[in-house]
Amino acid sequence: MQCVPATMQWSNHETRSSETHPRSQTDDRAAGEPRPNGPLAGRREPGAKAGRGALASKWEPVSEALGTAVGYAVAPWFALTSTLRRARTFHPCGDLADAVVEPHPLVADRDRPLAERLAGRALVRLSDALSKGKARWPDALGASVRFGADHAHLDGDQDLLFITSRRLWTLPFALLTTHVCDYLANDYFAISPFSAPGSACAYFRLRPTHPARVDAPRSETARMSRPAHRRLRLTNAIANGAGELVLGISTDPYGPFRPVARLHLEGVFADRPAELRYDPYRAGRGIHPRGFVNGVRRGPYAASQWARGRLRHPNGAGCPACDSP
Repeated sequence: MQCVPATMQWSNHETRSSETHPRSQTDDRAAGEPRPNGPLAGRREPGAKAGRGALASKWEPVSEALGTAVGYAVAPWFALTSTLRRARTFHPCGDLADAVVEPHPLVADRDRPLAERLAGRALVRLSDALSKGKARWPDALGASVRFGADHAHLDGDQDLLFITSRRLWTLPFALLTTHVCDYLANDYFAISPFSAPGSACAYFRLRPTHPARVDAPRSETARMSRPAHRRLRLTNAIANGAGELVLGISTDPYGPFRPVARLHLEGVFADRPAELRYDPYRAGRGIHPRGFVNGVRRGPYAASQWARGRLRHPNGAGCPACDSP
C-alpha cells in the first residue's frame, strides 16, 4: 500500500487558492517562505475580519469550561486505550529532534517580545496521529514543541501542540491530504486560540522553510520500512540544511500568519526519553491556551499519562511500547 495514492496526491504544498487580501512585508511571502498548499489548508473564509477574534473571545471562557467538562468525561476512555495500546491514545509513536530557536529576521515589532521569549533550545516531536509509527495513509501528522532545553520539564518551559489540520472540523479531510511519508511536506496548526505577549487572541502555525524532499539513494531505502525511510528523509534534510520550521502567528485561524521565530532542527534522537511528557497547559513563555479544544485536552492528557506511568518497569526505564519513537 502506497503512502498516498496517485489520485490523492494532495499536499499542503500544492494548489492553494490564492488569497484576495493584500500582504504586508511581515507576512509569509515577504518572509521568502514557500507556500505549502492544500485543498482546505489555505482557504480563508469569505468575509473573515480581524475583529471576529474579539467577538469570539467573549465566549471562549464558556467554551473552554465546556471543553474541560467534556475532556474529564472522556478521560477514562483515554486511560483505558492508553493501557491497552501501551502507548499514547493519539500520536503514539514518532521521532524526536533537537532544535535551536531564534527570532525570525522579519519578525514584526509587536511580536518581538514573544520571539525573544521563545529563543533558545527546543525539542520537537513529529508523529503519526493514529497509527503506531506505520507512516501509512490515511492519517494526520502531529508536531509537539517544547521550548526548553531538557526532556524533563522545568519552570519556564512552553509546550505547543500542532497537527496537519487547520481547524477541528477539517481533521477528517486532513487524514486524506497529509503527506504521511514526509514530515517536512506539511503545514502544522495549533487548532485552538491562545493568548500571547502582544496578542489577546493568537493562532499559531509551523511551516517548513524547505518543503522539497531530500531523499537518500534508492539503494539505501529499498529494504527500509516506511517509518525508517521517513526518519532517514528527515535526517538527510537536517544534514543538508533543510530542516527548518517557521513559527507563524495570526489573529485569525485562516491567516495571514506573521513570522515569529525559526526552529533549526539539529538532529534526530536515537533514544526517546521516557520522561518527556507534553502538556497543552504548560505555558512558561507566556502562551496560554484558550477555547474548547484546549479545554478538552486537559483531562485526557492527564489520564493518558497516568495510565502510561503505571506500565513502567520497576527500574524506571519505561516499557518499550510507551517510550518507542
